[in-house]
Amino acid sequence: MAVATALEKTPPTNDRLPGINEYVIKRYLVKQVIGDGGYGTVLSVVDEVTKKTYAVKTEKYSRSMLHIEVAVLRAARDSRCKHFAQLIDQGSVRREYVFVVMTLLGLFKLWKL
Repeated sequence: MAVATALEKTPPTNDRLPGINEYVIKRYLVKQVIGDGGYGTVLSVVDEVTKKTYAVKTEKYSRSMLHIEVAVLRAARDSRCKHFAQLIDQGSVRREYVFVVMTLLGLFKLWKL
């Protein structure tokens, strides 16, 4: 009798990130890519309900560490920290990507700090 390994029991992932003019959970329309890296992408989106612009950080489902960032954003919110992005929404598109919606911060010049 063969015993299945953990890898054989785990369904495959698609690790697909959303692109321009696609929706994140049928609510946030992707307008542009702000930045990208090895794990995921930061996108500028428009909330189709409120018409506000936000940033969405997406990471590949199989490699995501966004739960740590969500914990930090929640702790900052609960401590009433002023210098953090505001957590708006979070979730995942099963087997494709994990996302965090937050306020879009303005650009600033590091050399002026």
